[in-house]
Amino acid sequence: PAGGLIFYDKGSVSDGWRYLEAAPSDHSTRIEWITGGSTQTTLNGNTSTELGTGQANTNAMKAQTDYTGGAAKVCDDYSVTVGSITYNDWFLPSKDELNKMWVNLKKGTDENGATYEPVGGFVDGSYWSSSEYDAYDAWTQGFNDGSQGVNDKDDTDRVRAVRAF
Repeated sequence: PAGGLIFYDKGSVSDGWRYLEAAPSDHSTRIEWITGGSTQTTLNGNTSTELGTGQANTNAMKAQTDYTGGAAKVCDDYSVTVGSITYNDWFLPSKDELNKMWVNLKKGTDENGATYEPVGGFVDGSYWSSSEYDAYDAWTQGFNDGSQGVNDKDDTDRVRAVRAF
């Protein structure tokens, strides 16, 4: 609908959404998870890892004291117009949302072992999730091998926005 790639269908509408859509391309080659004041060393504590929590996580990051920018801002500021409709409801995906994006768009094999051509132009490297790990680190997803890990909040990684509808 917004020119991106649908990577998750939960089967029916609940909590106001059914599908998750990845933006058609990366928004940043490298950016810090969060910037401003002591945000890189302060526990936000209001983020989650589950599917469907990326928007709330992004809002929690933006509401953090002294916040000035970073990965969440890049996604929140993203906007695309398709026809006469402007879509500006993008957010930084949660850890589990980012993993679904890797599995369903980049991995190249499904759960039955069938192969497919990866889509989305993802770069082999780490992408930020909106899920905090602790006061100093946040979850990332490796798009080369599917590994999930943590990086320092002041490290720089790639960003791909998501929207739910």
